[in-house]
Amino acid sequence: MLSKNQGFNDNLALLIQLIKNLTTTDMTLSPSFKKIAVETICFLYILLFVYAAVSKLIDFETFKIQLGQSPIIAAYAQILAILVPGIEILIAIFLVIPRLKLLGLLLSFSLMIMFTVYIIIILNWSYYVPCSCGGILEKMGWTEHFIFNIGFVILALTAIMLIQYNGNSGNVSGLFFYTQAAATAKRLSVSISLTVVFSISVMMLLYFSAEKLVQRNNAFQRRFPPHPLAFINSRPLKYNSYYLAGITNGRIYLGNSTASLHALEIDTLLKNETILRLQLKELHENKYLYLQLRVRDSNYFLSDRGSSVIFRGHIGTWTARELAFKMPDFSILEPIGYDTFAIKTINEKTEDELAIVQLGSKPTVLRNPGLLKKQIDGIFDTDGILLYNDEQKRILYPYYYRNQYIVADRNAALIALRSTIDTVTTARIKIAKDISKNKSLLAEMPTTINAGAATDGKLLYIKSKRLSKNDPEKILNEAVIIDVYNFITGNYLYSFYLYNFEGQKTRSFAVKGDLVIALTDKHIVTYRLRKDILNLGSENH
Repeated sequence: MLSKNQGFNDNLALLIQLIKNLTTTDMTLSPSFKKIAVETICFLYILLFVYAAVSKLIDFETFKIQLGQSPIIAAYAQILAILVPGIEILIAIFLVIPRLKLLGLLLSFSLMIMFTVYIIIILNWSYYVPCSCGGILEKMGWTEHFIFNIGFVILALTAIMLIQYNGNSGNVSGLFFYTQAAATAKRLSVSISLTVVFSISVMMLLYFSAEKLVQRNNAFQRRFPPHPLAFINSRPLKYNSYYLAGITNGRIYLGNSTASLHALEIDTLLKNETILRLQLKELHENKYLYLQLRVRDSNYFLSDRGSSVIFRGHIGTWTARELAFKMPDFSILEPIGYDTFAIKTINEKTEDELAIVQLGSKPTVLRNPGLLKKQIDGIFDTDGILLYNDEQKRILYPYYYRNQYIVADRNAALIALRSTIDTVTTARIKIAKDISKNKSLLAEMPTTINAGAATDGKLLYIKSKRLSKNDPEKILNEAVIIDVYNFITGNYLYSFYLYNFEGQKTRSFAVKGDLVIALTDKHIVTYRLRKDILNLGSENH
């Protein structure tokens, strides 16, 4: 599969090539046909924009929520919620007025280019964003939406070119055409080129400026030891749907998010690879929608958060049996032993809590309602990453949206609440109610403080998306920032960069001893941490 950046480049290249082909096409059609074609295209655009604008305004609060959830335009959601339907209605009016028809088509072309580039960014740089259109368009998937937009880009460009090639005689009548001077091929070609550049630039500017609004925090500074990592090896991956499922006995295990019973076993030297075909005893994979693989010691576990079912198998046999226990509903599960699991579940107040499920001869569920600290709603504000540290027998839970992480024991009892070097102590979250679906939604994308994590020994490695006072501005495009903490003492130790490998950013990572494993869309890459740097974190000071 293509990497995200490559996919974006290919989609953009295809769009530009399409525009180039259309603008160089010689149209030798009758004036009456051209007139009817332009009229039809204008009517379709009027119908589209009026329908979309009215749908947005009728369900204005939902539309504003959907804009707020976008990673590209969330920072401008309030103004865009008014501006977008306003522009759509204005363009529709332009398309009705004969003297403004060409201007209306150019604006339609520009707006559809913007929408299309927006979708390209969403498809390649965002894991999920709900559709911000109303009515029947909301039922489309992002790929269908992309195709739909491309169709309307072609229609607008076709209408503009029909006007351009209407002729130069000056005696052509009709309500749809500008004067000969305004419709010359040269001027229109320049206008189209400038419109394309302007439209793409606007969307890219919105994306990068919105990112910068939340990425820089001058209140803290990082420590960077010199040359902390040494590259060891890399190995190409066939699919971009692999994720790190565990490391044990010198082997790395990768699960597959799109093929739950397909996995890879790779030695830590990245020399040998084995394809694993997992099996569920007497059950079929299609019954379970969210199977996730976890490997711990000599066992592996497949958990399905949709049905709250766990399967357990032994490494080497690859046939798993369902555990005969009615699990509480869970959104995250982490094995912490052969028959013990840490889960994130919902309590009677419909708020998140961490719990321990102990099977064995007398199955029990140990709940600690106060472990996750509610700040706003008890759901979104307590979202985070569930980890288990084998060596210290500790459960770790870094929050996504605040500068804190929990250290708890195997009974879900709080040992310590630690802070990271960032300064955001309260989750920046706005909650809105979707009345039609009777559920709460994020009104806008929150600021992510801790974007990922791994643990080994006494150390907690946290992936940060935030620039400190001494980070270069461009580093977020070139690398992933990892901050290292001793979670026993709570001390911040140092930071290092996991640079992009062959142009691809690290999606996830794991640490085992001095071995750092990074996963990109197309490769698994290993690095060696300097021993003297690693030893800094093994001391309890």
